[in-house]
Amino acid sequence: MPKKYKPEQKRQWLQYREQGKSDKWIANYFKCDVRTVVKGIDEAIREREAGAARIQLMKDKIGEHQTALVVVLDGIVSMLELPSYNSEIRKEPNGRVVPIPLSGALVKPDAENELALVVHEEDSLKWELLKEHLKGDKLWKMINKWKGPFLEHIKARVALLDTAQRLLEAETGLKLIKRANEVPEKGGLFPVAIKVFYELAICQALGVKNETNLEERLIGTPDGYVRNGPGGSEYAYAPGFQDECKEKILVALNKLHDSQEKKQVISSHIEAGKITEETKRVAEEISLMRWLPGRCRVCKRMGV
Repeated sequence: MPKKYKPEQKRQWLQYREQGKSDKWIANYFKCDVRTVVKGIDEAIREREAGAARIQLMKDKIGEHQTALVVVLDGIVSMLELPSYNSEIRKEPNGRVVPIPLSGALVKPDAENELALVVHEEDSLKWELLKEHLKGDKLWKMINKWKGPFLEHIKARVALLDTAQRLLEAETGLKLIKRANEVPEKGGLFPVAIKVFYELAICQALGVKNETNLEERLIGTPDGYVRNGPGGSEYAYAPGFQDECKEKILVALNKLHDSQEKKQVISSHIEAGKITEETKRVAEEISLMRWLPGRCRVCKRMGV
């Protein structure tokens, strides 16, 4: 029966060949047939190549796993931004806030009509795995700390929108027209007036230049409308008292600029901006590594 040689011995033969020894020399040295040596070296080569392939495959899979989680981390970095001055806030006819899409998150009313901040990835498996890699990192506490001031700032913007409507209705005595094709005979306010008022107040609160000058542009027209210049957007329909309505609209705008709701937008923006920058810096520091420390359950399954 032919003598069987262990894998370690075959690897040793391969080592001798790579050192320059001939197959015949190896066969003589180990007192075996040269054909056995050749076959054994071929097996050792295949074993080594298979091992290298497994290692490369493992590296590739670990890299893919890391990349997928780094993408989630990059999403957190991009999420940590305050909404711009022109981020639209609208309400449905029933008064519920239309969900506000943000980078990586969504602000929407819950069942009790209270605004809630929903982070898109927070309930995902990848988020869980990222937390396992960054177990104990201060990033998670800071994100939880960031949510409160961020949501309060959004609420302050919604309150400012509500105040714009309230002041316009109170000063003009007109109600908001909820459907453009249902303009009451006695008049009403068009939604664009609320939108423009809100945008003017937000721009002023955030220090953003806005060229809209209602004091110069607003006019009452013979057909009973208050418009933003000839042929411009209709702000109100006030038949018979359009000129008086125009002046009342400007009074409402001045009151909006002096409102507590606008001041709350300013103060909440400052507070939310501070925690947003602090949290974003922490997330960016981790993201710049492009490689996550620690291990998660997937890493353990891969034997890392």
